[in-house]
Amino acid sequence: MSLYAIGVDVGSGSVRAGLVSTTTGEIYAVSTHPITTTTDLPYKAQSSDNIWSSVTHCIKSLLTTTSLPATSVVGLSFDATCSLVLLNATDAPIPSYPPAETNATLNVVHWSDQRAVTEAGSINATAHPLLSLVGGKISPEMQLPKLLHLKTHLPASYAAATAGKALDLSDYLLYRATDYEHDTRSLCTTVCKWCYDAAAGAWDLAFLAKIGLGEVTGTMIGNEVKPIGSVVKGGIGALAARELGLEPGTPLAVGLIDAHAGGLGCVGAGGGEVGGRLCMVR
Repeated sequence: MSLYAIGVDVGSGSVRAGLVSTTTGEIYAVSTHPITTTTDLPYKAQSSDNIWSSVTHCIKSLLTTTSLPATSVVGLSFDATCSLVLLNATDAPIPSYPPAETNATLNVVHWSDQRAVTEAGSINATAHPLLSLVGGKISPEMQLPKLLHLKTHLPASYAAATAGKALDLSDYLLYRATDYEHDTRSLCTTVCKWCYDAAAGAWDLAFLAKIGLGEVTGTMIGNEVKPIGSVVKGGIGALAARELGLEPGTPLAVGLIDAHAGGLGCVGAGGGEVGGRLCMVR
């Protein structure tokens, strides 16, 4: 029996899943499904449940259209936009913009959301050495300014997140695929969007306190940070396996940011179809 891995790409407005041969590297089948974005300026928000539903639709569609058994899939991983996902202590959604009563399920601050311009400016004013990890200045699209904005403008949601979790979207998908059992963060997402100190192999909690996020803990933003491709303990959980149509325990690999995945894909293509051509990842 031929064996396959599934790669899931979550973009700004849709999910794409590809079934890839582990022998040849060829893409055997592709499935797509839209996701919903709510725009209520200056906010852009999504629902993690809606995104997960699109993920399950795509993966099930791959198996249905190819008539392949779930046992033929021997690996799964995700890349996604660097959107911010908020969960409370029981892993339920936390509203990401007011009024909380009507937006309770919209717990994903979209990557392109620009609400945290002032907060990004205040972080950059510290001129902290860790900012060199993000080109010297942090963007309002990154996660620390977004958390700081929540603290100021939606304190109840921020408090719930400090007791729960704040995750990059690809890390959330990995966490959910383990039935919320194993919270493994990507070295790619944490360094590029959270200023994780990879050289020290730890979060700089003093830096977080300096910029106004002293309540943030490793439990909230990830105590286990691993390189992309690392194996996640336990693989796919029993509940997620039923939702995805896959086998429990199917290996999971640490993912990365979507644009970075495109860059990695270009490198991996080597001298094949991409060889000798200029590629743009958008």
